[in-house]
Amino acid sequence: MPRGAIPQPERDLLCALFRCLVVPRNSCFCCLLILEITLGFGASTLGNPRILIGFRALVSFLQARGRDGEPDQRLCKPPMRRGDACRQRSHAGFWTTISSFRRCAQLDISRLGSMPRFICARSATVSQQHVRHRVSAIRASALSCFQDDTTKFFDFVVIGSGVAGLRYALEVSKHGSVAIITKAEPHESNTNYAQGGVSAVLCPSDSVESHMKDTIVAGAYLCDEETVRIVCTEGPERVKELIAMGASFDHGEDGRLHLAREGGHSHNRIVHSADMTGREIERALLQAVDNDDNISLFGHHFAIDLLTCQKNGEIHCYGVDSIDIETQKVVRFISKVTLLASGGVGHIYPTTTNPPVATGDGIAMSHRAQAVISNME
Repeated sequence: MPRGAIPQPERDLLCALFRCLVVPRNSCFCCLLILEITLGFGASTLGNPRILIGFRALVSFLQARGRDGEPDQRLCKPPMRRGDACRQRSHAGFWTTISSFRRCAQLDISRLGSMPRFICARSATVSQQHVRHRVSAIRASALSCFQDDTTKFFDFVVIGSGVAGLRYALEVSKHGSVAIITKAEPHESNTNYAQGGVSAVLCPSDSVESHMKDTIVAGAYLCDEETVRIVCTEGPERVKELIAMGASFDHGEDGRLHLAREGGHSHNRIVHSADMTGREIERALLQAVDNDDNISLFGHHFAIDLLTCQKNGEIHCYGVDSIDIETQKVVRFISKVTLLASGGVGHIYPTTTNPPVATGDGIAMSHRAQAVISNME
């Protein structure tokens, strides 16, 4: 049998499913859900005995229900009797099938996104185009059935609740749903403990070129020049952005921002909030996140590992597994995009001024997922 081909018994089961789909008023959620899983996981999934049991139970249930929730003479041989006992058995089969598929679907998320090749018009009474149209129409509804306490679906998942993760979440929330997961309280991050301030060219006598030169010299000429250029050029706008979000920085007697000067800088360019600038920035960003209906924040969720699969020699990430520290349950986050903004590695050393959450979890997960890691010296 060619690789990826479907044995005849399984093919017959799929054809029976497709026949159920063309019954106008029999668009049962169960059938649509299982079709979605089949199209998502690929033909190889049909080799799983638990999947086959689920398919057979489903077909039996749908054949028993028929067009209007009653036995259908075309699909049932012999027809089932109308009555409560019949309905109870059908409903039991329905929920058993759903539970079976939910467990199976969570076993191997790395297969998501692979479209099987076995769908063809001549193998069913419904054309491939019609099936795809029906699947697209119910995709959101089907996914919602899996949205339980242990599996959650988002367009974006952000690991870390410091300035990088929060700012990214606020930007991409314009394009879809966002989950932020963090292993402690949301404010507990390196950002929250940053003291001095933010450097930006806000003084008329200062310049981007001067800021760049100071930065490169202070970095012992090891800095990436393009990155330095971007940071120094966009710095003023980012400060104004934080102020618009509600961050409160110190002002002088003239009502303008008070710009301090610190080591390595040739001009006064440090915007600050007393000596707790990081805490003020974190507060403002968390408030903005709280006001955004498209962002969900999950505190006390410890990221374990990235969910990956390999396609055409490339590794793709589909989300992350985490542990809910309070319930001790594993929670899986499925996403189109996963951003690691999990902070540094300060606490792998005996002595550090970093907060206790800086344990390098994100870097370790990246290494296990074969991501490129740099600047670890």
